[in-house]
Amino acid sequence: MLDHGLEGRVQLVPADLSIEGLPGALAPSTSPLSVLDSSKSTFVVAEGLLMYFEEARVRALLMAVANFPAPKIRLVMTSMERD
Repeated sequence: MLDHGLEGRVQLVPADLSIEGLPGALAPSTSPLSVLDSSKSTFVVAEGLLMYFEEARVRALLMAVANFPAPKIRLVMTSMERD
């Protein structure tokens, strides 16, 4: 349950981005976001995720976020430096 007046304005989408990628996770046939309103701002959270991906997968995720059909999109993520 969401608090702070966010219920009805926030949709959480659990997805294994290592398998399907962001476009696959948001595809109408598989996602609760099949009613995604592309006229509204979007916030993407990628926490504890990127360090497990190969560089190509990280680039693909960032490109998918950059090309997301929303007037304004924000991304928050965690990252680690290579040793």
